[in-house]
Amino acid sequence: MASADSQISAGSVSGRKVVVGMFMLGLIATGILWFYWHYHLMPFMPLQKAIATEFKESAPRVDGGRRKLQEETPMILRVQIRVPFDPTDKDGDSKRQTDHRLTVVEELAEKHATLTDYEVLQVHMYFEHQEKQLLQQSFTRKLDDNSVWQRAEDSP
Repeated sequence: MASADSQISAGSVSGRKVVVGMFMLGLIATGILWFYWHYHLMPFMPLQKAIATEFKESAPRVDGGRRKLQEETPMILRVQIRVPFDPTDKDGDSKRQTDHRLTVVEELAEKHATLTDYEVLQVHMYFEHQEKQLLQQSFTRKLDDNSVWQRAEDSP
């Protein structure tokens, strides 16, 4: 009868190899994340920092590209920012603040991004009203003509 030690060692991997394998997996995952961050998101970092400087506590996120991997979709520059007001309000002070932020974001995008590479500029604003309520509104403007900003529900 074989001993318990010989049965365990025949089909098992040493703890040292498991730990080394886990470290290697962690290093590979970190490398993939760095590669993605550096090559996909870093081109937008100057614009993201400029928006964060202009609007404190806006937590901006900037991304760009096609919506899907289909060639017929337009190149979109997306900006997502937190705002201290209800962006869904179409009247009064909220509308003025919304218009101001749209203008400033577009000006900053002209300075810090190559807008000629994009066909559409999208700005997504959100307001965390209460712990469980998120008020959000999206705005789109085509860059190839002198179009005006459109709210998401106003778009065709």
